[in-house]
Amino acid sequence: MSCMSLLLALLLLYGTASASPALHLKYVFPVDGSEWRSPGTSILMCFDGPAPTLETVQVNGARSGPVDCEVYRPLYSDRLVLLPEREFQLDETVEVRVCWRGGSFEWSFRTRPEGALPLPSDSGPGVWETAGISALPPALARPPIPSGRGITFPSDFPEYELLSPGTPGPGNFFLATLTPADLTTSSYTIIMDNSGEVLFYWHWIKGIFGVRAHTNGLVTMGTRINGNEQSWLVMDSTYTFVDTFTVNGYTTDIHGIAVMDNGNYLMQGVEGRFIDMSQIVPGGNPNAWVEGLIIQEQDQNHVTVFEWSSFDHLEITEAAWYVDLTAAVIDYTHCNSVNPDFDGNIIASLLAFCSAIKIDHTSGEVMWKFGGLDADTSYFQLIGDPLGGFSAQHDFQSSEPAFYTVFDNGRFHSPSISRGLEYELDTDLMTATLTWSYQEDGLYGTHMGSTQNVPGGNYVIGWGDVSGMASRPDISEVSSGGAELLSMRFTDPVYESYTSYKFDWEGQALVPYLVAEVDDQDNVVILTYNVFGDKEFDYYRIWYGLSPDDLDLLLTTPENQIGVWELPMGWNYFGATAIDFEQVETGMSNVDSAYVDWTGIVEQEHAPGPRLTAPIVTPTPFTSTATVCFDLPSETDARLEVFDLSGRMIDSVLDCRLSAGHHSVALDCAGWQPAVYLVRLSACGSHRAGRFVLTR
Repeated sequence: MSCMSLLLALLLLYGTASASPALHLKYVFPVDGSEWRSPGTSILMCFDGPAPTLETVQVNGARSGPVDCEVYRPLYSDRLVLLPEREFQLDETVEVRVCWRGGSFEWSFRTRPEGALPLPSDSGPGVWETAGISALPPALARPPIPSGRGITFPSDFPEYELLSPGTPGPGNFFLATLTPADLTTSSYTIIMDNSGEVLFYWHWIKGIFGVRAHTNGLVTMGTRINGNEQSWLVMDSTYTFVDTFTVNGYTTDIHGIAVMDNGNYLMQGVEGRFIDMSQIVPGGNPNAWVEGLIIQEQDQNHVTVFEWSSFDHLEITEAAWYVDLTAAVIDYTHCNSVNPDFDGNIIASLLAFCSAIKIDHTSGEVMWKFGGLDADTSYFQLIGDPLGGFSAQHDFQSSEPAFYTVFDNGRFHSPSISRGLEYELDTDLMTATLTWSYQEDGLYGTHMGSTQNVPGGNYVIGWGDVSGMASRPDISEVSSGGAELLSMRFTDPVYESYTSYKFDWEGQALVPYLVAEVDDQDNVVILTYNVFGDKEFDYYRIWYGLSPDDLDLLLTTPENQIGVWELPMGWNYFGATAIDFEQVETGMSNVDSAYVDWTGIVEQEHAPGPRLTAPIVTPTPFTSTATVCFDLPSETDARLEVFDLSGRMIDSVLDCRLSAGHHSVALDCAGWQPAVYLVRLSACGSHRAGRFVLTR
């Protein structure tokens, strides 16, 4: 055969394959043979080239039967997602077969057994009667934090102290308050500038975690909503909540969230399963509940486009030695941050491993592990760290290519001490060199904290739950040379911020933000409302009603904090609009509610002079008749009335002029229903009230 004939034969033999090489699957989820998968799982495929057109899709559940799937193409060109038209059934094997031109793949997985719990429902509104307004007493109108922007604050807004011994870098601080064990009923997201001036706050009835601004101009924060569902809230630069994210199919873990360069959201979830640990470790519990890690990436349509389970890639026995693998409940990873690395892969901080890991974003394989309490755990040789690395750490993230910051809680240092750290990782030489660290003598915290390298070279440390000194900081900004430039601390040490960061940020609200709070001592609802940003406004309109969907104008005021005195028993709803100096009105604020457990009858003093005391009913409870006793400081016109708890007047007991001194009046309740009632004394320009109980 001539050379030319041989060349043509070779081209015919290999030409097609060279032009269109066979595609292979690099990663599928759920992985082949995996168990305990969510019945609502999507089926993910990652190819080693551009994703092909599927010619055959067969998905069959042992109990569900054939399940049709939509083929979804995410932003990644190498991926496909199969979206089942309905959820699989619990405790069944699902078989998947896909074919494309030149290739095919078959695999199976099993769904988890039953075990879902219902969420509690919310209560409804009360009954509207009347509402009254008065000026807010000076004692209630105090703003805890001075504000040059005219911002007012609810009475429980946390006070803090700021120290700036140097010149902090540009940007604004992002933090949120927690109390121990997240048992608080009042928390705040806070954005403040270098002078300590608050630019924005958001109030919520549950603890708030991990407030961060992202390169896409959005802010995320984690909390519990809809009863107690852990969720990530997304807010834009107008301080408007625009989206909510939860991990599909699993409990959302609000330790951390990140936004990828393409706008996708990277989250973590908790995956639990019962495992016979007696087959894994001596003395193991034969029915242990083991909790692992789910890492899930969702696009802006909330479709899962990448998913990873620690049970597929990390052995339970890889947990650090202090994790009790014989316990009935085992949290063997305890992830507290997930972030994208600069190369597009994923890094995660595993507290229970005392190490960070890097995960290949296309294959799911663990690329490296850094840290750990055992010498052979880390892939890297540690250089320059006098304490031998971090332990029980939080918030591992990349600050620039090859550089990683971490908050070292320092549980296993001797003595225990917390630090902000940065390392340079050389993946050719496999070395980890400590390039920056900061600590304060005696400061140690067990389970929170963050370290951030901010533009300009400074570092921001969120100290989390540290204790050990009376003036302990909650936030520090420190130079690259280790000089403290700013520190902030809450004056009440019960407050903590899970993480604290600094970002370039400009926000301008379009509508007011309103907080309604009840002062039971003075029987008043305090309304505080602000339009956060630089724009100024002339006055406000306050709206009120029985239903959040049916508000009427209550009053117009130039103040941005007032008290509402006369309100009915039950739920009351409030909103606000703002009118600028060109008389253009904003849209409606959020609608906030206040539950009133008094009758709405004014009991406050309104006149100077001797204080009028509340009337007393004896005996109480009683069945038919009783005596109302009261004292008058001077001769006056007096009126005694009885109201029920809806604010409706039941009886006018007396209305006449009385002398100063002690008085008693018989109260006949024949024909009244057994209930709690209020008797109000009006005299000397004041009103005082007392309660009594009628029984049968």
